[in-house]
Amino acid sequence: MIYIAVSIDLFSDGLLIGAGSAVSPSVAIILAAGQVLADVPEGFATIATMKDKGIPRSKRILLSASFAIPVLSAAVFAYFVLRNQPEAFKLAALTFTAGFSRSLPSKIWSPRLTRAVTIRTSHRWLS
Repeated sequence: MIYIAVSIDLFSDGLLIGAGSAVSPSVAIILAAGQVLADVPEGFATIATMKDKGIPRSKRILLSASFAIPVLSAAVFAYFVLRNQPEAFKLAALTFTAGFSRSLPSKIWSPRLTRAVTIRTSHRWLS
């Protein structure tokens, strides 16, 4: 379940970066840098959850590497869809994806993920 949730979140991040790259390469770089910083805690929580579930290290590494697929595919898709569109359409798509990628994870995935990681790490540190 956590793999699917993180993949959906990363897909929306990819849409945001792809929409930004259609607007300007500098916008895409800024958005990608911001997403890297925002996804570090998410990555830690994902790896910790997988470790607690008993998933072997080699499989965790493989699954973590596969997280590049939703980001890159969504970014390429958004770029090619938006690259020849009018500037107003590009900016509207960027605004929509920014709002979508910030509201969906925070309202649906983050509370569950935070609760699961807090319970698991608290138990680990207390025992």
